[in-house]
Amino acid sequence: MKKNLLSLFILFLLTISFSIAQDGNTSSFNFLTTPVSARVSALGGLNITNKDSDVNSFLYNPALISDSMNTSLSTGFQYHIAGIRNNSFAYAHKFKNLGTVAAGVLSANYGTMDQTDASGNFMGTYNAGANALVLGYAKKIQTYTLGMNVKFANSSFANYSSVALLADFGVHFKHPKKNMNIGMVIKNAGFIAKKYTENSAQTDLPLDVQLGLNYKLEHMPMRFTVTGHHLYKYDIRYINPNAPKQYDLSGNLIKESDGVYDKILRNTDIIFRHFVFGSEFLFGKNFNIRLGYNLQMRKEMKIPGGDFNFSGFSTGFMMRIKGIAFHYGFANVHPAKGLHTIQFDINFNRRFRNL
Repeated sequence: MKKNLLSLFILFLLTISFSIAQDGNTSSFNFLTTPVSARVSALGGLNITNKDSDVNSFLYNPALISDSMNTSLSTGFQYHIAGIRNNSFAYAHKFKNLGTVAAGVLSANYGTMDQTDASGNFMGTYNAGANALVLGYAKKIQTYTLGMNVKFANSSFANYSSVALLADFGVHFKHPKKNMNIGMVIKNAGFIAKKYTENSAQTDLPLDVQLGLNYKLEHMPMRFTVTGHHLYKYDIRYINPNAPKQYDLSGNLIKESDGVYDKILRNTDIIFRHFVFGSEFLFGKNFNIRLGYNLQMRKEMKIPGGDFNFSGFSTGFMMRIKGIAFHYGFANVHPAKGLHTIQFDINFNRRFRNL
């Protein structure tokens, strides 16, 4: 029975992954893709395989929910350019007859903005922001764990608001003998229940199909992670419609070269944009250092023709003192500004047991 359930679940995931045809770049709910977890931010912005007591991890893959998260609470804060802030709150509790249930709240505060008419005359100010309530549950079946999140998301600015109902479907596999984990998740599948206006063309959601693997070296305190994203779409490069076009001396539009070498380079670039790489240096249970690299972020955010910079690179650490864990993540998303994320975790059972 358990094997049949697992097979049906994996088939369901694969069916969804091949049926997705939307691109979430124009979605009004893209705040759901922001890695508010300091750990995930430090590892390049994606991680769906690290299964431990970090309750924040269920926000990225519901199959990571485990009994070790019982009574764990986490809160995170992320600081953007121009005073924009993202916040998160997550908690998990184990119920006797049900198992462990996780709940979280995500919020994005875009601050106060000026409102003007078509001629640019000042008319006052308005606020903009977004929020989401997330509930998650997972079931372990031998070496597999199946999980699901349901989300209620709201986005608003001035007198306009939009509401969406979404879900994440995840699976996690832990190798019975090796320090290896594999995760897969369909994220933000759902529908918009309310548009900003009746005539709004807003239809997209930040859908994603992700597949990840991590492996811890047997005789070294290092864990490596690779995560693939947007696997339902081959070419995820952003094409700027306002970018100036190039013409040759005869006035003909210059297109991408069809030479064999150019095709190889172009396709290699397209393929590797789908992957985020991370590593953790595990110096015991109370301290570790994290590094990450996101090629897609680097390609989109670096300044063309500028000097070398660290766009796409990220780093951070975790330090635990007397049962309270402090996480810090820094993602160098752009030469002009990076994202700082801090996170505090506490497990009430372990904390008060040690007092």
